[in-house]
Formats: sequence, C-alpha cells, structure tokens
Amino acid sequence: MRNYAHLNPNIISTYDIILRNEQLAEKLAPEIVIQIGDFPTSKQLRAWLTEKKPPTGVIEGASQFRNE
Repeated sequence: MRNYAHLNPNIISTYDIILRNEQLAEKLAPEIVIQIGDFPTSKQLRAWLTEKKPPTGVIEGASQFRNE
C-alpha cells in the first residue's frame, strides 16, 4: 500500500522516522491493527507493535482471515 501513498493522504509510508519520536509514537498507538500479508520487516515497526500489543486481524491469501 505504501507504494500508493500519493493517492491517499491517510497512508503512512514513513513510519520508521515517526516511531523514533517516543512522544509521537505513544500518541499514535493503535487501538486495532489490520495486517495484510506477512508481518512488517521494519525493525522499528515490529518492536512498536510488539510493545503496544494491539488486537490484530491478519488477512492472508485470497480468502483467509485470522484474529491474533
């Protein structure tokens, strides 16, 4: 999705920089996460999501959905 950020101003594609600001990262903590595909490769994003532990829905493949 980040490759289409220019089409939607609500897509955050530079989250690594944002998450390095502790106050901003705390303010932006998600209430829920919808993950499409594999877990992100960004070390900063993975650590933040692991710390915050938001309820997460994962969409995999063409028709699979699982809650974590």
